[in-house]
Amino acid sequence: MEAPQFKESRELEWTLDSLEPLTFILRRILERLCTRLHHYGQAADALHFTLQLDDHTVHERTLRLAFPMRHPKLLLSLLRLDLQSHPPYSGIVGVSLQATPARPRLIQHSLLEIRSPNPEKLSRTLARLTTLMGEGNVGTPTLQDTHRPDAICMTRVQVESAGAAPKKKTPCVVHAKKPGVLCAQSKSGDPIPLALRRFRPPLPTRLSTHQIVACSGPWRSSGDWWRGTTHAWSRDEWDIELTDGSLRLIYWDPLKKLWFLEGIYD
Repeated sequence: MEAPQFKESRELEWTLDSLEPLTFILRRILERLCTRLHHYGQAADALHFTLQLDDHTVHERTLRLAFPMRHPKLLLSLLRLDLQSHPPYSGIVGVSLQATPARPRLIQHSLLEIRSPNPEKLSRTLARLTTLMGEGNVGTPTLQDTHRPDAICMTRVQVESAGAAPKKKTPCVVHAKKPGVLCAQSKSGDPIPLALRRFRPPLPTRLSTHQIVACSGPWRSSGDWWRGTTHAWSRDEWDIELTDGSLRLIYWDPLKKLWFLEGIYD
């Protein structure tokens, strides 16, 4: 038995040039689509909508939801926000919506646990933030599998239902302190770990040899050279102590041929 396809389409008798009449059409389509989802005990995990334009092109978008849902009004508001940030560039003559089905998540609140945010309100808030900040700038920051400093990517926000088993987190690799790194000492002579106050972005700097009292390094790292010169990075890090008593982390960028101040140890 083939799985049901949750898709609704409509060809228009006239060309739509604004968002308001399109909203009326989308509301009717979403009501039928959500009724079918409810009939099969499913919810929409993502919405793929296609707009046929009068210049014989198509405007396609995929709306990924933070929580499977089947509320027509909420889905309509999310579609409106997406269309406001990514409007079609020609008149609309046809509309098609297809939902990716998923099992609905039922949330049972506990008297002993902090109540999680309402998933519908969270999805709407995320859509508004995406409209304001742009795609790729809203989500959960995730470390990339690289030694490049501050290398992160934004992943889609997922709302877990209450009582669900927590996902196993990938353990973070903690690199040992580099040998010979400058550090403070207590009265007993034991080393005191120092906090690094980093600058984002690093500051170009110039230092003379007479300003440096002690140094440790270099620690060399590089990567992404296989992706081309625009992505390649390389650095030689040094820990230095200056005549004014400050401890700093600097590095030499062989690609840019410049020294940078990465941070100051407190």
